Amino acid sequence: MATGTRRVALALACIVVGADNVPPSVRYPGGVLHPVTHAPVNCSSLTASNNSMHQALRPYDPANLLFQIPLAWSQCLASLNPDAILKQVLAVAETSPSCIRSMSALAMLKWPRANWTNTAYQSMCSPLVRSIVPCLKTGVLPAVFSPVLGSPCCVEMIHDFEDGVGDTPQVFLSNALEYAVNVVCSTQSPGFQGTANQTCGYALAKSFGTDSHSPIVSARVLTALQVPNNDTCNAALGNPFTTTSGVVNTTLFTTPDVPTSCVQPILDLVAYVRQWPVTANASLAGVHLADLFGDGTCVNGSLITTALGANLSAFLYRELLGVNVTQVNATCVHLANGKSCGWAGTFVAAVYTARGNGSTPAPSIRPSAASTAPHDHPIMSSIITALTLMATVALLA
Repeated sequence: MATGTRRVALALACIVVGADNVPPSVRYPGGVLHPVTHAPVNCSSLTASNNSMHQALRPYDPANLLFQIPLAWSQCLASLNPDAILKQVLAVAETSPSCIRSMSALAMLKWPRANWTNTAYQSMCSPLVRSIVPCLKTGVLPAVFSPVLGSPCCVEMIHDFEDGVGDTPQVFLSNALEYAVNVVCSTQSPGFQGTANQTCGYALAKSFGTDSHSPIVSARVLTALQVPNNDTCNAALGNPFTTTSGVVNTTLFTTPDVPTSCVQPILDLVAYVRQWPVTANASLAGVHLADLFGDGTCVNGSLITTALGANLSAFLYRELLGVNVTQVNATCVHLANGKSCGWAGTFVAAVYTARGNGSTPAPSIRPSAASTAPHDHPIMSSIITALTLMATVALLA
């Protein structure tokens, strides 16, 4: 599989695997989360070869990595019938107006292999916002997660998820989907070269550079991962700033092609992640997640490499960032968030999110009910397992 194709596949897989990495309690009308107290009984796990989920996942997991996820998560997956879920999803796809429009739009959509223009982004975003997102939110996600919420073997996993993210799986994925679509499909006015407007996907691609193999693009990506919260506006405008690694007079973008307000959806997405309880309380091999987001904090790249492991870190750095381990180890990683800069021009979010659209203040991190000290969390081990699985599948493809 070509490197570019592998990157796209890996990025899409990260979004999908997020669905399997997630678990809370049941949301009742009014938005109140009520814990489920009954315990599952007689639940098998994915290690048992006599369940249909084991058979369905086996071709995609040659190293049996899914057997390493927490037992509660394994028991939940093993309790689900993939054929029944697929049947429900297909039924929704055939009856939901938004899903019917989505299938028609996808069949007609032409994906350019290179040189994505603003017109190409607009052609992709129009059906994505009008049909595909509504189809996923109101049709596919309820069909997928109905059996999860109804399975007694998923109760503990749901509790893990609520403790880590603060939402049910369906609400979490719905929010994450909206934030992600806003990053690509929101629009700003005016656009580059005197155009009336442009999508943020185009603005960001043009600002970073369209050649993903270029050393310039890789250097910009590394710099973007070292922007302190108080210098977000300078970075987005192409002004000099000091990175979290202490490099002074650094610029992220080169004028006149700077993304300005189109960094706002990214800031909102990262701010959303920052307010998860697991972000405040979880640690992995010495990496405190809160330090990735906090004001005046960052995480040494070498600690992240150690936490991910040599093989997984090398693969992810190469495929997603286009850099090597040595380059990452020399950084102090920080994900800028929660800043609103009063941008010039007009910004219009593609999808309205209650916690986004450029008005989200820096979130106050909620402590976990269990402990405020950094600790391991089932979500963290499941994410690492999922990333390892994706890397294995991509390498074999």
